[in-house]
Amino acid sequence: FRKRDNLPVIIKARAKKHSFAGKDEEVRWVQNTVTLMHSAAMQSAVIVKILEVRESSKSYYIVMERARGVDLFTYFLAAQKYATAAIIAPAIERVRQVAFEVLQGISVFHRCNLVHRDLKLENIVLHDNMTPWARSSPMRCSLKLIDFDTVTEATNNAMHVVGTDQYIAPEAYLGVFSELTDVFSVGVLLYKLVTYQFPFREEIFDDAPDDNKAGSPAMARIRQRMKYAIRNIDWSHADWTANPNAEDFVKKCLAFLPAQRMSCQVALQHPWLADYVEERTNMSVSPSGVVGTAS
Repeated sequence: FRKRDNLPVIIKARAKKHSFAGKDEEVRWVQNTVTLMHSAAMQSAVIVKILEVRESSKSYYIVMERARGVDLFTYFLAAQKYATAAIIAPAIERVRQVAFEVLQGISVFHRCNLVHRDLKLENIVLHDNMTPWARSSPMRCSLKLIDFDTVTEATNNAMHVVGTDQYIAPEAYLGVFSELTDVFSVGVLLYKLVTYQFPFREEIFDDAPDDNKAGSPAMARIRQRMKYAIRNIDWSHADWTANPNAEDFVKKCLAFLPAQRMSCQVALQHPWLADYVEERTNMSVSPSGVVGTAS
């Protein structure tokens, strides 16, 4: 809790010596973090708020609001464990809410010409919901995007590939990061929530831990493998068959070429989300975050 107002917060430390490739990267990170903190657009309900940035001789300290709940990866493990018992599961309607809220969140970054670069299940929290979604109950939580260490300006010439294997877009291996890079990551996490599998085989990503220079032979090989792997993604899961709009949506997120991928704004207007957006106009959210019918 923050002492002056008893506000529940979380404090993340970044060591200056080990967190940045050089002074230029450090300065850009500070500038981007301060931009996130002060931007009116960042006061979105879908993004954990940055409250303060403090500095010591050795570290930076980012004070953020504390999201109360489990992250989507923890939820996914629970859903996977009990899926065969039909106790809980990420039903397609709940996955659709994830798609809508995550796209709303990252579109805020994109309006500031910033890219998250590390969207994954672990970086999305089910806010105000300490238990997994019950299959028989409606969605009773909101989502929060967390962890902004990798946020940077959109660029076509990044020095290093940043992100997490499976979620990294093909063009990122050449040093290109844009809003479409984040959309690719959204496609990966939605695919995993629906099928309990990543869309790509793990052996594709065989680079050494420190071999992440954009455009290097190792990175170029991974990108080329992804081109083949994207053409051969398995779309046989029953939820894709039963929900062709959902399949089309995720396919358009996972296009190999950025030019063939949907932007956030186009994705939010896709038929799979259109009905959800319409439903939300007839819903209200109580102060506790529970969704209920508007009067």
